Amino acid sequence: MCRTLNHPGCAHIIPDRRLLHPRSDTALESRGLAGPGLSATMRFRMNPAPFKSRFAPSPTGLLHLGNVRTALFNYLAAQRTQGVFLLRIEDTDAMRGHDKYAVALEQDLRWLGLEWQEGPGQGGAQAPYMQSQRGAIYALYFNQLEAGGAAYPCFCSEHELEIARKTAIAAGRPPRYAGRCFRLKPEEIAARRAEGRPATLRFHVADGQSVEFDDKVRGRQMFATSDIGDFIIRRSDARRRSSSATQSTTRSWASH
Repeated sequence: MCRTLNHPGCAHIIPDRRLLHPRSDTALESRGLAGPGLSATMRFRMNPAPFKSRFAPSPTGLLHLGNVRTALFNYLAAQRTQGVFLLRIEDTDAMRGHDKYAVALEQDLRWLGLEWQEGPGQGGAQAPYMQSQRGAIYALYFNQLEAGGAAYPCFCSEHELEIARKTAIAAGRPPRYAGRCFRLKPEEIAARRAEGRPATLRFHVADGQSVEFDDKVRGRQMFATSDIGDFIIRRSDARRRSSSATQSTTRSWASH
């Protein structure tokens, strides 16, 4: 939120702090939305259970308007339910990430008035809040996925994958991984590991099915699994893909 009309780059708007807490009894009563005559259904809708929202920026650059929009909506959602706004730093990009951007992100959020209740500098039951410090947690989930047959090591080189991609495109097919390493036998996997060959970890997506779910914004969604393919969830250098790190962390925090 802009705190001064003279800040460079500011939209020249000073928000009314009461807008961040629109559920005050006085405000609701003045609009006829509170009082003994309010139905049980309406009371439930106006007083949802507290929940935890989170903002998880990647420190690969300075905060931009898209980041601010996401952070603001999550902050307001938590405030509306008297819940918790959580900040997590997605510092999994070793090539582009930098500590100075993580510091700048936190400074900018504080300047905007978007204070977090859990996260860097605040602590919390689910610390640490830097993705790079949560390797042991990811390793546990990766091992569970591989042991259960949901994920498998892929020893294909970048060169082999590039040839397969170009071949698929030339044949008019989507450039999806063909599942070559999924068909490896346990002894073949052991032999490749004994040779020291690097391997990514891929999540196996069953072919010929569909993934369906209801999206709160877009409505009913449906995707063919044949268009998805077996995607990488851990790189060959043991770094997590940001998407899989986000999912495992969200699952961990959602259970508390």
